[in-house]
Amino acid sequence: STDENVGHPVNLVVGEIDHAGSLLSLSSTDGDPIPEGPYQILATVSHGGGVESFESPILSAACQGLDASIDVDVESDDVFRVIGAHRLVGGPAHARRDFLETLLSYQGWSYTIVTDRDAFASELRRGGYASYLLLAEHVKLDNQVARELRESVFTGRGIVMAGAHDHRNHHLLEAFGVNLVGVHADASAITPLDLSPISIPDASFSQAERPLRLRLDTALPVAEYRLSSGGWTRDTVAMAVHEFGFGSSVVVGFDLLNQAYLAGDASGFSRLLLSTLEYVQPSEVPHRAGMTIPVNWQVLNRGGLASLSLLLEVGGGRIVDPGVAQQEGPLALSRDLELAAGGTDEFAFWWQLPSGAEAASIRAWLDLREGVSTREYGEVTQSFGLEPIVDFAWVKSRIHEAAEAGTVSRQSLSDIERAEVLYEKQELTRAVFHLLHAAERLGDIADPVVMELRAGVGWLIHHLSTEL
Repeated sequence: STDENVGHPVNLVVGEIDHAGSLLSLSSTDGDPIPEGPYQILATVSHGGGVESFESPILSAACQGLDASIDVDVESDDVFRVIGAHRLVGGPAHARRDFLETLLSYQGWSYTIVTDRDAFASELRRGGYASYLLLAEHVKLDNQVARELRESVFTGRGIVMAGAHDHRNHHLLEAFGVNLVGVHADASAITPLDLSPISIPDASFSQAERPLRLRLDTALPVAEYRLSSGGWTRDTVAMAVHEFGFGSSVVVGFDLLNQAYLAGDASGFSRLLLSTLEYVQPSEVPHRAGMTIPVNWQVLNRGGLASLSLLLEVGGGRIVDPGVAQQEGPLALSRDLELAAGGTDEFAFWWQLPSGAEAASIRAWLDLREGVSTREYGEVTQSFGLEPIVDFAWVKSRIHEAAEAGTVSRQSLSDIERAEVLYEKQELTRAVFHLLHAAERLGDIADPVVMELRAGVGWLIHHLSTEL
């Protein structure tokens, strides 16, 4: 994005422009609250061989009183329009982040928070995450990264999008089974629908919202807006769930983090944020190379009172979160234990499995502490196999079979073959680009054969993306 108001306390930030438009936002140079305004956006546009100037309506930083859609000039609909305005933050960004970290940590989640698209791309491609949470911040993912994320969900991960205020990540909409069709000017609360698989509060917004209007495609509604006008109109769905391939998704039309932050950690909105994450979390994280898996380790004392030192070492990859244990470099962790007779210690840590491996192992050493001395007590190794790595040969073979049977287009096979050539030339970004094209051609996901093929392409993208 570009700051178009350099040197002024309030900066106008212009996001990337694509066919859906551009997100304009106000930011403060020194981090102080943004003055209420009033503000007006001025634009100079080269159009039809000439230069035209346009002015937006007067608006405040709170974006109050601005219609959802305003034509600045009746003859320039395709050049400059204000398509709604939204107050995207309800408190200082650092306070909201601290709130989110406390909420997730208290519930035992292992997570990484990123606030820019490059960091997100890096974590997506190398982090091996099982689920993703997209919140209402001014970030537009790179188009290819958004498509990679969509295919990651298709393979079996989960995703929650809570408070996106425009089409900046429109490549993801297939994963949510909805279309975004504007905003509601007078939504004051949400109310749950019958048979919702998520526990949803019947609660009023603590701060005025101009939430998204969600139009369902293949998703199922789980909550609706209550409108302050008292009437019901079309597209009042506030939340929807969707099964996308082997993964799950939840889309929330309002700024869920902001409402949770304002209402507090014991509020219905805070519980809702956690419930959405639990809903999309895979029941079992696949044991595939490069994925991050939770490991539960238990020590049972079958003797008398004992003071023990435990050292664990994983065979490759890296420990991304030691939990309550002490990390000892990327591959090891330790824990000192005081166990009563018959006592048990159990803890969890998160391990990113080694890339390119067919099996994984963990070695553990237990020492008995006696005063100031220690003696070796025992050693154990736990090994387990990993699911086979999906490679070009497997994908080409299966798509060739499906093409011969007329189930899929042969163009998908051509995309895969082109990607393989580019991969061998070390042109990884272009190789993944063609794999994404192949996945998108496998559109009939109601067919179990096509579902398996598209998931296979997704895992191949996962494998190649770790090298980007």
